[in-house]
Amino acid sequence: MHLYGQLIESGSVTYTHEDLNELEKVLIECAKRRNEYAHADWTGVKKENYVRVKSQSKKRGVFHRYKKFEMPKLEDDVEFIRNARHVLDDFNEKIHDQLWGRDSS
Repeated sequence: MHLYGQLIESGSVTYTHEDLNELEKVLIECAKRRNEYAHADWTGVKKENYVRVKSQSKKRGVFHRYKKFEMPKLEDDVEFIRNARHVLDDFNEKIHDQLWGRDSS
């Protein structure tokens, strides 16, 4: 993000900081969704598709937070992550095209 921002600031590309901020929002949301799955305890799936997603030690003991993963939501998250990758690839390709003076249409 910082390197893209520096390219925008230098005037080397036609993207704006607003464009970059929109890309960053998509990528932050992508990371949030991905982390829910990547850090869940899938070996301990409970009845009704409940998965432990967080454990926290407190003075009164260890507490766990569970989340119910439904197939439609899971599929939506996978699609969002795939689309985010395409958005980033397109952004990156257009930046490089502009830097190298290629037609990015």
